[in-house]
Amino acid sequence: MPSKNNFPLSNAALESKMAAFIKDRSAQNLAAILQLLPAAGLFLTMAASTPQARQALKNGGTLSPQMRKDLHPIILKTQKGEDFLPAYTSPKAIPKQENSMVICLPFGAVCQTVTRNPNLTGLALNPFGENVILRRDLLEKAFRSSSSNPGSANSDSVNPNSRGPQGTNIVLQNPRPFPQEMAEAACAVLREYPCVSAAYVQHLSADDRRAFLFLLETDGTGDRKELEEKIRAATEEAAFGFPVEFCDAGAMRAQLEANNAKPFYKK
Repeated sequence: MPSKNNFPLSNAALESKMAAFIKDRSAQNLAAILQLLPAAGLFLTMAASTPQARQALKNGGTLSPQMRKDLHPIILKTQKGEDFLPAYTSPKAIPKQENSMVICLPFGAVCQTVTRNPNLTGLALNPFGENVILRRDLLEKAFRSSSSNPGSANSDSVNPNSRGPQGTNIVLQNPRPFPQEMAEAACAVLREYPCVSAAYVQHLSADDRRAFLFLLETDGTGDRKELEEKIRAATEEAAFGFPVEFCDAGAMRAQLEANNAKPFYKK
């Protein structure tokens, strides 16, 4: 089953709370799950409708942009006839399925998949394991918490003059596998801006969010806001729902060197 997981995510804290909820289905244990969900990345299984896309999934090949648009989440139906979107905290929790692929999305994007589909009753977390059911009202409550968080995907990009990305317990990692398609889309924009001499991309994780972080080396000229908006628009589809943030490469030079990070773009 091909995977589109771009990040080495760990939902250990969330899984611990889910295990506690299974043993004691108290309101307190449920609230603990809802508190952690806004910062979680969840895995979905995707299927295709067209024969071409199904064949590509079967062969483990690369899907064209048109084929990716054909993908849709696999839905589970209960004995009562209710439809739930299955989401998983880890690829290990996903049963093997033919002609499917796995993607990883931030909780906000998963939640919107449910709330925008009137046929879905809610979300099933690890349905073949803990099987924590979250119906629409609980999802909307958790999503409101996610959307109101200043570190969420809808927040403004980081001030390029700041010392680095905002937040607590910031960790940068080289994304694995490397998001080549996203980097190529960003390069097409960067070539239009001679003020940028090099660019890096890292996976950022913090207490309140996960994101792709572009670190730019510039000479201080050019319209930085315009540049960031163009990169964000060009890479949106390849980011699979994760937010894109920016900061100066110099602000995180020590971390880049520690990661042995290489620029994906160099003038």
